[in-house]
Amino acid sequence: MAQHNLAVEFHIPPEQLGTLAELAGRVPELKWVMGHCGEPKLDGQPPQADWIDYINSAAALPQVYCKVSGLVEYCVQKPAPADSGFYEAMLDVLWEAYGEDRIIYGSNWPVCDLSSDHETVIAIVRTYLEGKGADMGKYWHENAKKAYGCVDR
Repeated sequence: MAQHNLAVEFHIPPEQLGTLAELAGRVPELKWVMGHCGEPKLDGQPPQADWIDYINSAAALPQVYCKVSGLVEYCVQKPAPADSGFYEAMLDVLWEAYGEDRIIYGSNWPVCDLSSDHETVIAIVRTYLEGKGADMGKYWHENAKKAYGCVDR
């Protein structure tokens, strides 16, 4: 996969992070994409310490990206809140860990429709990132092009 400039998407529990680190160490040119923000529990409380450790440990590997998807699906409350402030503490952790160069848009549509709607999912993250002064082109497409090895045709 590394020879073909491809990426591996992963959804692994925090206790298997050592496996990711071992594999990433063996093939440092291979890119990895963490899906669904590392599957946080979103209940309106501050993010759990074990999830924060997981995110920071994965982000310490420079070839790991994070797809900001699955936000509303991991909310305990149904339907999921539409207010971006509800997600701010979790998004702060991702922003600090991955920065604007290694976060990637991902809607998780149509699954997100079980908890909210696609427009709300987009608005939550857009509001947050615009508040950070993020380069939205990086979030919407440039980082994905780097992570997945896409080329302009």
